[in-house]
Amino acid sequence: MKYACHLIFKKILGVEFRLLNNASEFNAIEGAKLSYGRHPIGNELFFRGGNLLWEKDIRQQELKVEKWQGYKAFFFHNDIRAEWPFDPFALSFFLASRYEEYLPAKRDIHGRFTAESSLAYKADFLDVPLVNVWALELRTLLKRKFPFLHFKERRYQFIPTYDIDHAWAFKYKGWLRSLANYAKDVVEMDFAKLKLRLAVQLQRKSDPFYTFDYLDACFSSSACQPLFFFLVGRYGPHDKNISIKEPAFQQLIQAISKKHHLGIHPSYISHNRLKRLKNELDNLSKVTVQTITSSRNHYLRLNFPTTYRNLLALGISNDYTMGYAAQSGFRASLAVPFPWYDLLDESMTSLMLHPFQVMDVTLRHYLKLTPEEAVERVKTLRETVKRVEGDFVTLWHNDSLSEYEDWVGWRKVHDSLFLEV
Repeated sequence: MKYACHLIFKKILGVEFRLLNNASEFNAIEGAKLSYGRHPIGNELFFRGGNLLWEKDIRQQELKVEKWQGYKAFFFHNDIRAEWPFDPFALSFFLASRYEEYLPAKRDIHGRFTAESSLAYKADFLDVPLVNVWALELRTLLKRKFPFLHFKERRYQFIPTYDIDHAWAFKYKGWLRSLANYAKDVVEMDFAKLKLRLAVQLQRKSDPFYTFDYLDACFSSSACQPLFFFLVGRYGPHDKNISIKEPAFQQLIQAISKKHHLGIHPSYISHNRLKRLKNELDNLSKVTVQTITSSRNHYLRLNFPTTYRNLLALGISNDYTMGYAAQSGFRASLAVPFPWYDLLDESMTSLMLHPFQVMDVTLRHYLKLTPEEAVERVKTLRETVKRVEGDFVTLWHNDSLSEYEDWVGWRKVHDSLFLEV
């Protein structure tokens, strides 16, 4: 209950609150107040509370999603004394805590909870930050009942973030990897790539994945504060990054860290391995001029609660993994940063989750959109976030800005992010 109130009142509405469980003390207060439980107490806003926020275990919930006053809701009841016919506090807790991700569900080949398994996808509200929506509706209700109540204004902001999985396409791979790639080009008869690879390594052409000058130009005309996540783990089947021991890679990290904020991009297998994650964090910290406090997992792999507990153990205070690979939208039905609730430990933690709404790979590879369709999808999501006074967080990769191979014509989608900011 404390977490649900903190989420709605403090994080979204910007208003202080106090919880009371004594009816006499409650009645003695003159001011804005509401009650949550089985029965109203006096002349206050009354919301009928269900069982969820008082339970100690994790169980399948019987959820019937219906539309009420234009938006989806669940945890309905039939108490006509209540302001609303559903429990907005239980709804918010269920979605923000990612309750459903602790339950048995279909996982993809990377062990990820899929968007298609989520209630938001099944009930068709994945494109709606439902917790924000109902919090703002509650604000309207409170203002009508208590016109003297003041809410801190929250303004929309755009936060572009970038995962650096492959800083270069052809350079600095080491002689063994380079030799293997040359052989692969020959076997696959991809002579265009072979020719480009040779030209880049002979410094006759620029590496197509090195798009950082273009990014600097984007940021120079915008007031946004970008965030870069670097993959520095060991080379593996899903981690084909440049070695952190490569001087050119270290110089790139240092150059970006002098202008922008950096975060760790934990490797494919380190999302639930504390020792491996610590090693990667230590290696990045030695190179950069910043203290690393932000993270986003490679392949967006999350294992509740292990992944987040490991981040907290290593001093990470902000995570940007909260989003789906195969679908755009709002994984936690939120468009603002919010504290992670450890459902097994029944406690609100200091780890702030920053949900993102759209990723380049989602648009191109999963949804199979054209660049023109992707621009419209981005615009729609941005306008949705603006309406709820949230943070529009995007996830892009430097290689998707290369105008090379699959990404020809896609730079215009990234350019559209900086319109109407």
